[in-house]
Formats: sequence, C-alpha cells, structure tokens
Amino acid sequence: MTGSATPGSRVIATFTFDSSIDTSVYTVFLVGAGGYGTGAKSTTTLTRDVTTADQGYQIRAYVSKRIDNNSSTTVKEVRLGVVQGGTITPAAVTFKNSNSEHALTTPHTGDVLSLDDPNLYRWAPSNQGTITYQWKRNGQPIDGATGATYTLTDLDVGTTISAATTDVIDTYGSATVESQATAVVLGNTVGAGSQGLLTGTPMVDQTLHATPGADWTPANLTFHYTWMRDGVIIPKAPDSPDYAVAAADLGHVITAEVTGSRPLWTDTFRTETLRLPTGDPIQAANLTASNLKARLSGTPRPRQTLRATLANAPVDTEVTYQWLVDGEPVFGATKQTFLTRWYDAGSEVSVLATITKPGYTAITTSSSPQTITDQFIVNRAPRISGTPGMGRTLTLIGAQYGPTGAFESYQWYRDGHAIHGATDTTYQLTPKDASHTITAGQTIKNYGFDSLDLRSTGITLLKALTTSTPTVTGSKKMNTKLIGHAGTWGPEAVRLTYQWYRDGHVIRSATSSNYTLRDADRGTKLVLRVTGTKQGYYVQTKASTPISITSKP
Repeated sequence: MTGSATPGSRVIATFTFDSSIDTSVYTVFLVGAGGYGTGAKSTTTLTRDVTTADQGYQIRAYVSKRIDNNSSTTVKEVRLGVVQGGTITPAAVTFKNSNSEHALTTPHTGDVLSLDDPNLYRWAPSNQGTITYQWKRNGQPIDGATGATYTLTDLDVGTTISAATTDVIDTYGSATVESQATAVVLGNTVGAGSQGLLTGTPMVDQTLHATPGADWTPANLTFHYTWMRDGVIIPKAPDSPDYAVAAADLGHVITAEVTGSRPLWTDTFRTETLRLPTGDPIQAANLTASNLKARLSGTPRPRQTLRATLANAPVDTEVTYQWLVDGEPVFGATKQTFLTRWYDAGSEVSVLATITKPGYTAITTSSSPQTITDQFIVNRAPRISGTPGMGRTLTLIGAQYGPTGAFESYQWYRDGHAIHGATDTTYQLTPKDASHTITAGQTIKNYGFDSLDLRSTGITLLKALTTSTPTVTGSKKMNTKLIGHAGTWGPEAVRLTYQWYRDGHVIRSATSSNYTLRDADRGTKLVLRVTGTKQGYYVQTKASTPISITSKP
C-alpha cells in the first residue's frame, strides 16, 4: 500500500493472489472513515483519496473470504495509519474587565477579568477539542488560576495580567494563544484600621512610641511618621515610630501623624493622628545626682576669697551660685567666688548651688556654713616671772597682742595638766610642783575672732638649798679688810658668789668674800650678799646684817 494517512493524499492498495487460489471467494477492500471504502472481487488494485472526513480513522486494506452465504472472515489486513487532523487555526483571544470604568487600562484589585469562548472567534476547526485556561502575572503562571475568569488580588498590584488559552483536539494536537496583557494593576483605597496608640511618659528625655492601628489595608504598607508640637510639625523630627522628647517640648502637647502608603494604589496614603491617652503636655524631668554636695574652699576670714566647688554634678548641666551670710542672700554675690568683707567677721557664710538643665527641674544644694573669723596679732608671747622655789609665787606676764579689748582667761599647768583652781595671773608653788614643769596658759577671745590659746615656756620647780646667813668680821677702820663668812651651804658643794652693797647699791668689783674699806664707805651701811647656785636647785641669796661705818677718820 502506497500513499500517506493525511488528507489530500492518494492511497493505492495492490493485492496479489497465488495462482492456485480460487479468487472467486475473496473480496478486497480499501477503507477509511467509519470503515467505509471500496470493495471489489477479482481485482488486484484499489485507489482511495484521503479526505478530512478520514481524520482520526485508520486507512487500511484487507482481504475477506466468504465462508458461506451468511458469513465471511478477514484473512489479510494492512494498515497505513490514523489520518491526522492537520493544524488547529486559532483566532486572537481577548478578555474584558467586569468593571467597565476601569477596563483593561486601569485594572484594580477586586476587578474580575473574563475570557471569551475561543469558538466564537473563528478557531478552526471549531467546536472541537477541550479548551483550558491559564492566567499569568508578569508572564508567570498564577497557581490555581485556570478558569475562564480571574479576580484581581493585592498580589497583582504593580504587575500585568495576561491569559493563555489552549485548545486540544484529538488528531490535531493542541494550540495555545496568549492574550494581550493588562496595564499595571492598581490597588484600591488604602484603609486605616482601628485607632492607633501613642504611648510613653510625657516627660523630657523620655521616648514616645507610635503604634499604628490594626487592620490597615492592604497588607505590607509602608508607614511614615510626622511628629508635631501643638499641631505644628517638629523640624528634624525623625520619620520613626519613636520620638525622644526634647527640652523644647516642655509644656507642649506632642502628637504623631501616621501615614500608611503603598505605591500604585488609587489613594496612595491614609493618615491618622495619634495622641497620648491623657493628652497631657510634656513635663519637666527630674535631675538625679548621687552624693551631690557644694563645698567651700579658702580661708574663712575677712577680706579673703572663698571658692565654691560642686562634687558629682550631672553632665551637661549649668551651675549658678548664691552666697549667703547668716542665711541671707548677699546682693550680687552670684559668682563661684566670694570676697568676704571686713564686717563679715563673726558671721556664717555659705553658698547655694543650683544645677539646671533645659527641660529638667532644678536641683539646689547648700554648703555647710563656715564662720568668718579674724585673727589676733601677737607681738609678744606670755611669760612667767618669779623664782621657781617652793612656796614662791609665780606671775604670768600676759602676751602683747592686738586688737586689744578682748576677754582673757588664765590657767596654770603642771606637766601639761591643768592645775585645779589655778586660774589667776599668779600661782604659788606647792610641794606637789617639785621636780615638775610649770607653764601658764592665756586664752584670748573676742567676737569675730579666732580664739587664741597661748602658752608660756615652762619652768621647772627647783629644790631649796641649805643656807646660812652670812656674817662679817673685822675692823671698821679705813683701809682695813672686812671678812665675810658665808656660813654652811648644802647639800654638798654649792657654788657661792659674793656681792657687797653700800646703802643698798652695788659696789662695783666688790665680789669677793673680803672687802677693804675706803673713804667712800664713811657714814654708810655695808651689806654682804651671798648667792648660792647648784644644778637642780633654785638660786638663793642671803644677806648679812648691815654694818655701819662711822664717818670719823
């Protein structure tokens, strides 16, 4: 059999029989669609032109043998193949928007796109096969979108939508046609959900936080934040849900405008205003500082400069000062230093330090008061006068100082310990003082002056020598010697010195125990004084009985 199983082809079937076969009982056939075709006896060639009616059917040639008058059987068959359908001829596929206002040039979410029946647009062959659809987003298949209609969703915003229509016909195969694409799909109006919240403490240096309300549409919105002070946009405020309250906000009401936006939506943004639940204006924050203390340095005296220092002040703060005298502010004394005045003597001076920072409540701390005192000027220290002998009286010669007019008090000391009741300028030595150091103290006080405690140098109470009253023997004639006798002094060796006196006046160079009378002695009285000294003993002097010298030659 020659030819092909395609419409328009001529098929020739050639039959050959063995010479021994009775061909009268055989019939040959060449058939196509529905098994219809040409049959003949006693022939060896059949011809058939394949038409479109044969599409889907086998072109076959076969030999039939008659069994009896009522039946026959096929003894030989040759098949050329199924006649194919050729090419499906599609027409342009179009679709439309159910929202005629938007059409295909401005499709919006929620619009329904629908495809027309391809058979209405002269597909060939028509009314055959199976039609399927596939909707595409930016040329990529959309999962599950295989119906004749498609509803635009938020996922389609910013993309283009098209559709592929496929016709599958047995023996023809399939044909797919892409529709034109829509314009970029737009969103509908951005919608705000429930009212948002503005939270935080309305206080300087605190952070306010803006939270948009729930259920904004569509999803995946971009939020922008505009912070406002009393309804006026705050310059340089961040586009952020958080706002750090500044000192400039003190006393003002802070609000936030939240704007949700998404490109390609019909109304590209929606704004809501957020307020604090209480609506309170911004309050001052509290400055905090640990161990904050103002201190004074310098000497608290009249006409001296004192300086205020402040320990542990918070950073980024300003400090101002006010000086006080006896608790009252000194006019104009608002610097860190203060020059005391002469008449401040006796008064208490202190300083108030006030720490301020914009937007914060001020902190004030006070130094401990210090008394302004002047000083006495001492020209001479106090000293003790008198012989440190048992029973002797010592006298304190007070210090010379200025200014005068101060109150003075006295105290005698034994080895540095106050002697009870010894508070006068004189003190009589007692046996308790033996071998001890005696000092005297003088305390000087006056209003506005430092109390002045002065102490004399110490003296040690010496022991008493054993003495005798000197005697004088000899002639009272001129140019003769008077012989002095010291007597017995002790204990042990005592250094004795002599001094002769004439009518109570020292006779120069008359320092030996003997004295030669001279003319100047006529009519006078002479006395010999013996002085004994020894370490550990106080000096003692004894005088002889006066000797009268006659005036006669």
